[in-house]
Amino acid sequence: MIRLSPMVLLLAAFVVTAPGRGAVAALEEPSLAGSWTLNRALSQFPREVGFGMDMVAPGGARSGDRGGRDTVTRVYEPAKPGEPGQPFVPASADRAAAPAMAQQPDAELKGLTSLGVVVEDLDPAATTCGMRQDTLETMVTKSLTDAGLKVVRNTDDDTYLYVHVTTTAMTTGFCFSRYDAFLYTHTTATLSYGTAPVLVQVSLLHDGGIAGGGASVHAEAVARNLKQYVDSFAAKIRKANK
Repeated sequence: MIRLSPMVLLLAAFVVTAPGRGAVAALEEPSLAGSWTLNRALSQFPREVGFGMDMVAPGGARSGDRGGRDTVTRVYEPAKPGEPGQPFVPASADRAAAPAMAQQPDAELKGLTSLGVVVEDLDPAATTCGMRQDTLETMVTKSLTDAGLKVVRNTDDDTYLYVHVTTTAMTTGFCFSRYDAFLYTHTTATLSYGTAPVLVQVSLLHDGGIAGGGASVHAEAVARNLKQYVDSFAAKIRKANK
């Protein structure tokens, strides 16, 4: 006969009579499905979020030396409660849309029917070489009126054709001239570097050349070449207005 000690009998009775004791069940894994929101006030998430960037120049020298290494850190800090942010603002309909730009050739000449004529005063050398200011004015005016344009002489208001001649007369009788014809107009515009409209002069057309020759034929050569430029301007104006 096997004799059990009193301690063994006591433990056996406790196991049999203990209420609510049963088989141990395996723990179920909690579900993490769904949407989660970070509570910054109750979390240890850092307030500032940033990143660092190391820039190492060729040569691998020490920082501060030629070809050294620098570190740049970019830090993003969230807005404080009640602090206004900077949301993206799409283009609104109330913004004035830029007018459509005319794309046809010489569109800047369309609508031009009247212009002035200004011939710059000639220098003494030009007079010595046979040129006359009134002769040039008459030639320019006739070319424009023959093209159907109204001409106002000796004015630089609004749009005008400007002629400039610079001459050098040599003691040998040889003349040398630089001559230019410009079609100018005035308008108001806000320049790219400005903040308010200003009055500006605009060059619509320009042509010029150089001529040299004896005094007896020099004036005629300059006038002939200038007439070709003016005729070309008038033809472009007439074509733009068709």
